[in-house]
Amino acid sequence: MILIETALFCKLNSRQDITLPNSIRNILLILPGMIVTIRLLPGTNDIQIQKGSASAVENKMVVSEKGSIRIPSEIIRRARIRKGDRFRIYFTNNEESILLKKADI
Repeated sequence: MILIETALFCKLNSRQDITLPNSIRNILLILPGMIVTIRLLPGTNDIQIQKGSASAVENKMVVSEKGSIRIPSEIIRRARIRKGDRFRIYFTNNEESILLKKADI
């Protein structure tokens, strides 16, 4: 998978939400009320978010009016993520999903 740097960040808040920047939501055509799939990439702590999915075993979340998406507790535990952690946002090469990589600050 080829990643394209966006130079944008998001942060996990106390409600286990991240808010995707409006520019990212516009490019991916992610609208409030849409369902997105959230998964941890195998062998990494990177989180992939994409619109919908056919797989019934993946985590599905609804995008809020403000563009927030709840990160499932299971992913937070497995990736050792904490409130306030920041993530760099990358597009995948086909711009059908984004990848969140924990930022080293």
